[in-house]
Amino acid sequence: MLVGLVAVVFSLIPLVAQAGNNTITDEVFFDIKVDATEPWTGRIVIGVFGDALPITSFNFVSLAKGFKHREELWTYKNCQVHRIVPDFLIQTGDVVYRDGRGGRSVYAPYFIDEGFPHSHRAAGYVANANVGPDSNASQFYITLTKARWLDNRNVVFGKVIKGLDVVERLAKVQTDANGYPRVPVIITNSGTLSLAEPYDLTEAELDKGDDIRPGYAAPDFVEL
Repeated sequence: MLVGLVAVVFSLIPLVAQAGNNTITDEVFFDIKVDATEPWTGRIVIGVFGDALPITSFNFVSLAKGFKHREELWTYKNCQVHRIVPDFLIQTGDVVYRDGRGGRSVYAPYFIDEGFPHSHRAAGYVANANVGPDSNASQFYITLTKARWLDNRNVVFGKVIKGLDVVERLAKVQTDANGYPRVPVIITNSGTLSLAEPYDLTEAELDKGDDIRPGYAAPDFVEL
C-alpha cells in the first residue's frame, strides 16, 4: 500500500527542485511546552517552500497534520525536542520513538535529497536532519544562526515566519553534555494554518534572522 502511495505522489509532483523559488505554499505550526519549574508554552509557525521542494514539503506537512498508515499514525505531536545546541540549532521530529533515536518518512524509512535550492543563510531556517546523502526521514532542525557550511548536505525546506523568539528561548533550556534537554520539551500540537493563497518571500525576508513578519497574526489553525 505504501509503495503504491509513493508511486502516486512521485508521479504528481516535479522531481527536480526549482532553484530560486521562494514561494511559501503551506504554513505549519508547532505548539511546544517546556515542563520546567515554571512551565511555559509557545508557538512556532513555519513557512514551507512547497513549489521548490514538493517531495520534501509533502513529507513535512503530512507528518505535521498526522499521516495514517494502516493502523499507525505518524505525527509530530508528542515528539520531544531532543537536541539543543545554543547558537546553532534545535532538533526534533522523531515520530517513531519521540526521543531522537529514530524517525521515518511517509514514503519509506528514508527518501532522497530532493535538491538544495535554499541556503542556511540566517537564523530560522528549517532543514531535514540526516545521517548522510538520501537519508531524510522525519527529523528536522531549526537554525539559530547562519550555517552555510550545512548547505548541499541538508535540504532546507522552510523558514520560521513567526515564533523565532520561542526557538531562541528553547535554546536556553539546560541540557546534558549531548544536548538533550534536562526537562521535557514536547510538541503538544501541530498542524497547518489556513492559507488563502501562496506567497513569495523577498530576498530581504530570506536574509532576516528574526520573525519575517513581526506583526503577522496567524490565521485560525486547522484542528486535526
